Amino acid sequence: MNSTKWLLWRNRLITLFLIFIALLIMVTPVLANSSDYSWLAYSDYGYVIDGSVNGVYHTLTVGSLTNSGSLWVTRTNPNPINPPTPFYIRVKKSVFGIDPTICTTSAITPSIMVGQQYNVSYSLNCGSISSGTYYLYIWRNSIDGREVKGSGTLSSQ
Repeated sequence: MNSTKWLLWRNRLITLFLIFIALLIMVTPVLANSSDYSWLAYSDYGYVIDGSVNGVYHTLTVGSLTNSGSLWVTRTNPNPINPPTPFYIRVKKSVFGIDPTICTTSAITPSIMVGQQYNVSYSLNCGSISSGTYYLYIWRNSIDGREVKGSGTLSSQ
């Protein structure tokens, strides 16, 4: 009789453990609906910042994707080129083969002033996405003597 009770309790514990694991697996993707990022483009080089090369990926769930953030000049070389060179931020999905572009911001031109208080904000609705792994491809067409930092959030809702 004792062995029967022990088997019953053991089976209940195993069942509860499996239910807990299943709930944990189901809840984890629900929590992954936004991901923060930051980047730095140096003044003397730094045309491109590629998340797939740097290994910086963002896991997002299905929903409507928004890319929002800001960028600002952190320092300048003597006699920087005016006006500042604009940046573009592209969201790409990491897949087998050629990674498709999800969306690209229009030109985001930094302020000529140095400091985070002179940040320039952006926000872009990228439309519906499927759950998966995404990365950013950030570039400017020429170097203008400005070191620029940016930060933002990818969120799917």
